[in-house]
Amino acid sequence: MNEQSIGQWQQSVNEQTKDAWDLFASHRVQMTALIEQAVGVLPLSFGKPTLCVLGAGNGNDLDLAKIAPQFSEIRLVDLDPTALGRVKDRYADQPEVVENVQFSAGIDVSGVAGLLPDLKPEMTEAEVRSVYERTLASECDLADRYDIVISTCLLTQLIDAVVHTLGRDGTLVLLLTLGMRDGHLNLLARLRKPNGRVILATDFVSSDTLPELKTVEDADAVIKLSRQAIERRNFFTGANPFSIREKLVELKHVAGPSDVDIASPWRWQFGGRCYLATALSY
Repeated sequence: MNEQSIGQWQQSVNEQTKDAWDLFASHRVQMTALIEQAVGVLPLSFGKPTLCVLGAGNGNDLDLAKIAPQFSEIRLVDLDPTALGRVKDRYADQPEVVENVQFSAGIDVSGVAGLLPDLKPEMTEAEVRSVYERTLASECDLADRYDIVISTCLLTQLIDAVVHTLGRDGTLVLLLTLGMRDGHLNLLARLRKPNGRVILATDFVSSDTLPELKTVEDADAVIKLSRQAIERRNFFTGANPFSIREKLVELKHVAGPSDVDIASPWRWQFGGRCYLATALSY
């Protein structure tokens, strides 16, 4: 895989969801509530805060009409310019919604797309360690810092990029997957202003391995199913929210586990597949 094909792969993902606004409805409600909660806990001296959305894609996660009035600036960031163009088109008849929205297309929000061409299944442990260290220093072309930074279920897409390159098996894949995750956590921290907030929203298991997700709807049942999945280690590699919380403490992005709120999981149906999603706010 080369850097160009990574962009093409991301475009194909966005192409598949370009008409999925209605399917994202319940997921969008959850994301909107998380953003509003984050605004509510910012220091009062912030005035109207700024928001940066990493992996904005087609904007199906965001109800801009509802959240835009709460911010002095919203920056939508994605590698795919076509997807961000669809967001502009959606609000073409509501210029007041997007007047303070900045569209930053062509930006590698993983910060490591340039590393992926170096990956190959036959890599030595030393080579993998070298790439791992580089993933921890992930950067993207954003100079500003923001009061709220949100990653909109981007983490599993970044992990998929590694799996797409190397396959699913082997300890080296695991190491680089965790490196991708930890680099993303570092990037979120660098983009956040002092006393600002980060929201890391992520899906962590699907009905492919948890078929009960297709029928369960009651909120308490969803929580119970989520606990069972975690206990049985039935989750996407690198996406266990409790392990992510521990890593945030280890990386010193938070003082302790109590500084990280893990949202109650919600069920997100997309086509014939269902996901469990949650969010860490800190």
